[in-house]
Amino acid sequence: MEWSRTFAGALPCSELLKEYGIRGPLDEDKLTMLREERLALVLASEIEENEVMWTDYEYEETQAKLDIADMILETLADEARDILKQIRS
Repeated sequence: MEWSRTFAGALPCSELLKEYGIRGPLDEDKLTMLREERLALVLASEIEENEVMWTDYEYEETQAKLDIADMILETLADEARDILKQIRS
């Protein structure tokens, strides 16, 4: 339904031509312009609709860095514990 409102891919009709204020003969340049603008509308609406499924790479990178830092800290704590046990023995 959304795509049908954009007239994307449709042959020029009087309703579409009135919307763009085109009068007189429809040459190839005007028709190309109409099709490109309508295609841009379809693509923009598709992007807005699917944007929530995009991956936030900045968040993912930050999370990976935090996970690695936690693993390093845990390893260092284990090594320090082992060294202190050896010294105590």
